[in-house]
Amino acid sequence: MSPLTELITKLTSQFGFAESTGHQILDEGTINEVWILLSISDEFVLRLNKDRPVEEALAEYALESACYQAVDSATAPRVQSVGEHGGRAFVFSDYVKGSKGQSLDAELAWRHLGKALRKVHTVKVDQALVASFAGDDPPQT
Repeated sequence: MSPLTELITKLTSQFGFAESTGHQILDEGTINEVWILLSISDEFVLRLNKDRPVEEALAEYALESACYQAVDSATAPRVQSVGEHGGRAFVFSDYVKGSKGQSLDAELAWRHLGKALRKVHTVKVDQALVASFAGDDPPQT
């Protein structure tokens, strides 16, 4: 069994999928391999780090997860799991339906981005986590 198949089996078992199927989203993502996993009633996204060091990818996924939790919005995915398997970092989250950025009108996309960024800037995030993601030394307390 390949490491990817092992990971999918582990996650589907952990989250109680009776049955699941999945497919890779080709030509999407430059730093992650992206998979859509389907259970009987839900859709999930499995993103696997391609080339970055595992620690760097885990720090990024942890920061994303913290931001998504803080926003607590229907448009932000709920992260189910962040971890490492087979020498690759992964993040497993709910699938949120929407348009790809390439298919949006540019002006409309910038408006949506501006609204989202206003929300993001209100999020309180652990500064040590941000510093570790940015490669900086943690703030002194």
